[in-house]
Amino acid sequence: MHIESPRPSNHVALGSPSRAATGAAGCERRTRGARRATVKRLRVGAIAALSFAIGLFPLGIAVAQDQSGVAEPTALEVTFTSGDITLAGTLTLPGGAGRHPALVTITGSGPQDRDNAHPSIPGYRPFAWLAEHLMEHGMAVLRFDERGVGESEGAFEGATSADFARDVEAAVAYLREHPDIDPSNVGLVGHSEGSMIAGMIAARDPDLAFVVSLAGASVDGFTLMRNQIANLAFSQAPSEEFAELIVRSEIRAMELTVAEEWESLEEHLVETYRTQFEMLPADQAPPADQIEPLARQTAEQELEARYQDPWFRYFLTYDPGQDWERVTIPVLAVYGEHDLQVDADFNREPLAEALDRAGNTDATIVTLERSNHLFLETETGDVMEYADLEMAFAPGFLDLVTDWLSANVAE
Repeated sequence: MHIESPRPSNHVALGSPSRAATGAAGCERRTRGARRATVKRLRVGAIAALSFAIGLFPLGIAVAQDQSGVAEPTALEVTFTSGDITLAGTLTLPGGAGRHPALVTITGSGPQDRDNAHPSIPGYRPFAWLAEHLMEHGMAVLRFDERGVGESEGAFEGATSADFARDVEAAVAYLREHPDIDPSNVGLVGHSEGSMIAGMIAARDPDLAFVVSLAGASVDGFTLMRNQIANLAFSQAPSEEFAELIVRSEIRAMELTVAEEWESLEEHLVETYRTQFEMLPADQAPPADQIEPLARQTAEQELEARYQDPWFRYFLTYDPGQDWERVTIPVLAVYGEHDLQVDADFNREPLAEALDRAGNTDATIVTLERSNHLFLETETGDVMEYADLEMAFAPGFLDLVTDWLSANVAE
């Protein structure tokens, strides 16, 4: 087991400004462009769910097939099935003859399209940038719209991490049957919840080639959320007293959620929001006669939208450590030094212990300096600054991931 904190090296700027194995039947459409590409071969099969990525090349790489059968870099619009749901995505293939190593990207929580775009961060399309970069380095990448998002069928609402894992397994099955992919060299890259899903799949699929975990939790959801809430509350609340209230209230709300005591939870939320409104500075607080109805309205909305969401209930009780302790394939886990959402110090050791229990002899765990949950360079990790940061990976990130893949993924 290797645990380290690398010194930063290069800084790569981005091109522009955080849910049962299934059939792999699908179709594809080639997207044509105009530019030839120089392909550098790496022994890599997986940087896909690096949930935040690299803007080195614009979209629209040329697609062509010469008479010798050696393809140029190609972007294919593809569909595949997960149970009775059709999922849509983009498969980028590097140039050159032969079957290529490949990976599937796995996004974090919330409805995400294939590019992992974030409305709160205009122009942010990290999976598209990542796929373009990896295509230029000899790796195929399949990224897809989550169920119920973009061009994919199905419903996002009501789905859990287990459902999303089955969709990723369908993507893996599709790649293994694709004529341009080496079926023995398919891996996963997951970010945040996507890392949890990657571990879930790796624990039950012995044929996966590798996993790259980015900002992935290694403790159960309840424990993770308790730590995350404290980090965020004390970094953002107007006072320490207000932060302590948020932490106490949210822990109690999660306890009632796990117990499914909905009436008690609703009253707890009403009391919490009432108290929070009353503690706000006068210029921010609602009028006194509106506090009670506003507290009840907010509580009702949050109860249904968040606490009763099957995804949230599943997340609170799922322990990824139980899956990581069954993963024996090569693993790279990267944490951000200033990640307030998935705390590096809080998650690194439990992951190392789980992989040790698995007898995994090829695992590397790294904390990247001056990096946040998105692996953007920062000095604070404050989530409120995400959209204001330079859209570039923290120094050392690209070298770290690429070097590890080159050393650990077979030809």
